[in-house]
Amino acid sequence: MGSPCIRFTSSAPKQVSKADAFEIMNLGPKEGTAVFAETRTGKGERTKLLSVATALELGQRHITSTEMALRRGVSIQLAYNDAVSAGVPLLSPAGFCRRAAEATFFTSNN
Repeated sequence: MGSPCIRFTSSAPKQVSKADAFEIMNLGPKEGTAVFAETRTGKGERTKLLSVATALELGQRHITSTEMALRRGVSIQLAYNDAVSAGVPLLSPAGFCRRAAEATFFTSNN
């Protein structure tokens, strides 16, 4: 996947709420909470905000079963099972390795 089509300007937000990051990555509350639970502030406290760069970077590395299902026109469960059967690495609760899933399911010769 190429670079995201987002142009940052001085007025663009530098942070995003965890809830918005869940949405960016197609994560449900359970998965999103697990992914971002250990994100801490400089003081060591849990934060409700993440840098936009962190959310986008995770989205570039991970693909959820939901996204694979929508792009393939299949159920979420079938997308998950197919990814596991095909050996696409499950990286975290945020999902599978995007690069491997793209190569397995979304290249022009598949």
